[in-house]
Amino acid sequence: MQPLAVHELQSRQLCAVHTINNLLQLSRDVTHGEECCCLPATKDELDRIADELTLAENNLLRPSADRVSPSSELSRRELSYSDLVFSRHRTVWWGNYSYEVRLARL
Repeated sequence: MQPLAVHELQSRQLCAVHTINNLLQLSRDVTHGEECCCLPATKDELDRIADELTLAENNLLRPSADRVSPSSELSRRELSYSDLVFSRHRTVWWGNYSYEVRLARL
């Protein structure tokens, strides 16, 4: 018997999260076997990717002495409130994500 297709309904404005999960047929409600290569996307995960992209862009504009490694924990604290608000990669409260965030997750 063929399994039913996964269709995750959208909540809030997290369309990127639900699009990725629907496209890859991943669900938070289903326990995936060990053969599964990835877990369902989450808002926290996409927020982290968006923040890393924003930090990488900011680093390109900074002098080399002031640059921060995008993978360090310190880097998350380096983003100011204005960096988060004016980020090209996500909206702070609503969860709209840029194409680059979705592509990085896939």
